Amino acid sequence: MAAVALQEEFPSNPIDLVEVIAGGRDWLVDRSTEDEVNLIVAGSWCDYHLSLNWHEEMEGLHLACTFDLKVPAARREEVSRLVSMINEQLFYGHFDLWR
Repeated sequence: MAAVALQEEFPSNPIDLVEVIAGGRDWLVDRSTEDEVNLIVAGSWCDYHLSLNWHEEMEGLHLACTFDLKVPAARREEVSRLVSMINEQLFYGHFDLWR
């Protein structure tokens, strides 16, 4: 059986592809620089604010996502411990809890 090499044509800057996908989904898109795009995506419970940054020298894509999560003051310490335990299990990335 002969091996077949498949080669997809991808843009050298993945932010271009993110912008195309987001536009096709009718998400709010703000291309602030060549290497950065900000999106707002409507979810069931809240809107998600995403920021993607392309670092060409490392061939790395940084993704940050924020959303509105209201934690009652009486449960804040408990939720902070839970977030810390989740972060201990992650290979990449982390979660933050902001006030």
